[in-house]
Amino acid sequence: MGVANWGLAELVEAAAGSDRRELAVDAVDQLADLASASGTDWALGVLARSRALITDGGAAEPRYRQAIERLDRTRLAQLEHAG
Repeated sequence: MGVANWGLAELVEAAAGSDRRELAVDAVDQLADLASASGTDWALGVLARSRALITDGGAAEPRYRQAIERLDRTRLAQLEHAG
């Protein structure tokens, strides 16, 4: 899952934040296919965060925690901690 697909995660966030749930769900489905194929912590972390964004209430929290756990193991997290 490369930088070109990062746009899907941005689409999920924008659609979820602007009451376009169907669009967000479609983008999450596409991310799920890509994340499953790559299997990296970054891809699976982005997927977990994206799923959390389209999940209501307390059910979103475990997905956010999974996203944090996975993304914290990536080089991108290490760069953010260094800054």
